[in-house]
Order: sequence, then structure tokens, then C-alpha cells
Amino acid sequence: MRPRSPFKITADGTVKVTLAAWKRQLLTDLPQQLQELMSSNSPSNQRLFPAAYVGDEEREEEYQRYMREELLASRMAAATILCESAKKTQITTDELATWVNVCNSIRLVLGTQLDVSEDDDPIEPDDPNLQTHQLYWWLGFMVECGVQTLSKGFTT
Repeated sequence: MRPRSPFKITADGTVKVTLAAWKRQLLTDLPQQLQELMSSNSPSNQRLFPAAYVGDEEREEEYQRYMREELLASRMAAATILCESAKKTQITTDELATWVNVCNSIRLVLGTQLDVSEDDDPIEPDDPNLQTHQLYWWLGFMVECGVQTLSKGFTT
């Protein structure tokens, strides 16, 4: 049985958030960890800052020089918004869009760390990365629910 979406558009256009306290705590802690990671040169950041000019080092270097700080600042600000709004029971659609973006960013980092691919075999119960895979899947669920909720908000 599929879990229910934690998000629901209300009559006034805001989003009601129904999450257990421990999930809200995750949504506070994970963005802070993401901010720390983004401040480093970790290979886990690879999917957060992908190459724009593969095979053209000069153009890629120029792109990174001009755009990386802006991308980093934007991602850092979004992570802060999620940290600050994670405990709220009502959020705006703009905040929900930020939640979706940050959850997806965290998923990208975890996917890099786990080396996930579409061809992955099912995870065994004794896999040492089982909890990380579960977190990866939960974040995917949050992204999916957020996108569906935002889509409903724009069609009503």
C-alpha cells in the first residue's frame, strides 16, 4: 500500500503538511548536512554542479568560474528555507517548491554516494547502505508528492 501524500493544497492556496516529528527533524538536519557538503570539494557534489561543457575544458572552466558561486548561493539559500520551514504545518506553494528542490538535491548527493542507476538490483536486507537507500527512496517520494501537489495547485 502506497503511503499518503504529506501535502494538501488548502482552500486559501497554502499547503497543509502532515509529517511525523522525526521526518520533520530529518528535513531540518539533512539540508544543514547538504550545506556543509556543498561547502566542500566532495565528489558527492558531482550531480549538484554538473559540467555544462563536457569535452571543452576552457569553456567549462569559464562557466564554473562565473556560475558556480551563484548556483551554490541559490542552493544554500534554498536549504536554509527548508530548515526554517520544516516544522511548520502550513507552508506556501513557494516554500513547497523549495522543499522539492532541496529534497531532490539531497537525493542527487545520495544517488552519487550510492552509485545508483536504473539497472540496480533490489537492495538486500543486510546491505550496509540499506538505511541510506531508504532515505533516498523517501526523498524521491517527497519530491513526487510535492510536484503532484504543486501541479494540483496550479490547475484549480
